Amino acid sequence: QVTGAKDQVHVYDFRRGTFDRLTLQGGNFFPVWVDAGERIVFCSNRDGAIRLYSRRLDGTEQAEPLLTDEQEALARSL
Repeated sequence: QVTGAKDQVHVYDFRRGTFDRLTLQGGNFFPVWVDAGERIVFCSNRDGAIRLYSRRLDGTEQAEPLLTDEQEALARSL
C-alpha cells in the first residue's frame, strides 16, 4: 500500500521492490499499458474535466492530454 497517494498512478518495480509515482495532480485512474509497456494512458481530472492523458514510463516527459480541446469538442458533438 502507498500511504497518502489516493487517486494517483504508481508503478511497482519488482527489481528494486519500490513504487514509482507517475502522477501528482488531481484524481488519476484507469491506467493502461501501451506501446509495449513504454507508455501509460490514464484518466485524470487534473484540469477540472476528466480527460485521457499519456505519459512515458521512463520519466522523460510530463503527462500530456491525448486530445486537443477541439478534438474533444468534436468527439462530444458526435
